Amino acid sequence: TEISVGGVVRNIAKNLSQLSHKVSLMSVVGDDASGEEIINQSRKIMEVFATDRLKGETTGTYYAVINQKGHMEIGLANMNINDHMNRSWIVEHKRHLSLSSWIVCDMNVSKDAIEALIEFKREENKKLAIVGVSGPKMKNCPDDLNGVDLMIVNQDESERYFKTKTNDLEKLCQMWLDKGVQKAVVTAGMNGSVFGEGKLIRKREAIIV
Repeated sequence: TEISVGGVVRNIAKNLSQLSHKVSLMSVVGDDASGEEIINQSRKIMEVFATDRLKGETTGTYYAVINQKGHMEIGLANMNINDHMNRSWIVEHKRHLSLSSWIVCDMNVSKDAIEALIEFKREENKKLAIVGVSGPKMKNCPDDLNGVDLMIVNQDESERYFKTKTNDLEKLCQMWLDKGVQKAVVTAGMNGSVFGEGKLIRKREAIIV
């Protein structure tokens, strides 16, 4: 059994911090041991004053059973605490958001929270990146994405959002650009990835280390 501190956006924050960027983590955790561990580990390399500890709540957790070939057999999630990351939560933290040049958001927050971030980005001329979490979480992705600076999603997430069965990464990437996204990255694991900006689509083969 292995236990690690996670959350898609927290992992991104960690990587950016290790690349010498100044990062502030804005999230919610419960008043439990897991929440304390996340804050203690994160504060070593980033600011955490905008991460709220909620009394009576349990920190979001995800459990995966991996077989000997490295494939997931079972995945279980307890993410009820994420319901608190809604439009009201975004509005309450606007002063904090105004301090950033880039806002990076994953789809663990609610749909109306992402809509609020897009509105804030347009009003305050901020840069906004949205990152996928899973196929089911694409229900949190807004319909109006015009002006979003960067979208990072995988093949399955793209297919879920556009309700399509195509597995053509270039077509999926173009669909995001047609939605008004400025730059889009669509990944497909070992099958590589595609990057699009404007009308330009570039395919990248997988890099195996």
